[in-house]
Amino acid sequence: MPGERQSEWLVITRCLALLRRLMMGDATASQLIDVIREYEDHAGSLSDDALRDKMEKDIRRLRDALGHDIHYVRAEKVYRLEKLAHPLIDLPDESLRALAFLDKTFSESSIPYRDDVMRLLSFVRFALPEARAEHVGRMRGLLEVQLRTRDSKTIDPDVLDKITHACSAHHEIEFLYQSPRHETGVPRRHRVEPYRFYLEPTRRHYLLDAFQLEISEPYRLFPNRMGVYRLERITDLHVLPKRFVPRQLRPQGKELIYRLAPEIARLRDITPHIEDSKIEYLPDGSAEVYAVSYNLFNDLRGLLHYGAYCRVLGGEQALAEMKTLVQGIASVYEFD
Repeated sequence: MPGERQSEWLVITRCLALLRRLMMGDATASQLIDVIREYEDHAGSLSDDALRDKMEKDIRRLRDALGHDIHYVRAEKVYRLEKLAHPLIDLPDESLRALAFLDKTFSESSIPYRDDVMRLLSFVRFALPEARAEHVGRMRGLLEVQLRTRDSKTIDPDVLDKITHACSAHHEIEFLYQSPRHETGVPRRHRVEPYRFYLEPTRRHYLLDAFQLEISEPYRLFPNRMGVYRLERITDLHVLPKRFVPRQLRPQGKELIYRLAPEIARLRDITPHIEDSKIEYLPDGSAEVYAVSYNLFNDLRGLLHYGAYCRVLGGEQALAEMKTLVQGIASVYEFD
């Protein structure tokens, strides 16, 4: 019957609208009911309970008929789309190459809008067929191979190939890593969840960001924290069968406050070294900069190029690390 077909299409339209809303992020019941209200022909004559009933039935349709993994998180009182049973889109190879190029280009944390672009790429990969999403990772790896001559050290092509695969397919890896901090010179075996690798432009090293699960030889440690590895120091790398679900890792920012002398700041045109820095110009021509650093190691060393015209004032960890850094430099030149 025409009326029945119209009703079926209305249900399909509502379900697709709910799915689009859940693709945007967690949603409360009232937010999903608003979606039903917008797509229901007779919403004005229906009570909130009736609209809620339609919403819950449509969620069950998305779960049972289409197999999409939608959970209700009671602690937060939200519905969450965990996984798509069927991909929503596919893209031609040239578009996948563009995604790989964006992934490579915006991998460096200091690039403006980097987090926004990376969230967009994650969103698109989430909607792609799994094999096509992995293809983006392989294409990104090819870009790294083509550009690896930019690195100041030689990287084992086998290491780069395996890391490319592990990052795109979310496989744990283990490898030997030699750090100059270890006086014995004996490499230690690391087991990690690899997330991304990228060229750090200042020192021209390829780095791997990974969640550290286990470190052995000579000690067995379970750090459970993010770590950074230089690719040229990695040997004997193995991709493990175990896959992992990417963690929702939130970088821990550290307060960094520093003052620039009038010789630097008098024209009020200083360049902030950290995104979203707040600059306060003072009457004497100096400037105080308030920032949140997600890489104190690099940011503090970046400030050293100002020499005596820059002084770190806080936060507590930034000041302590800068004092240690400057005292180490002073000891090299035999200053007390």
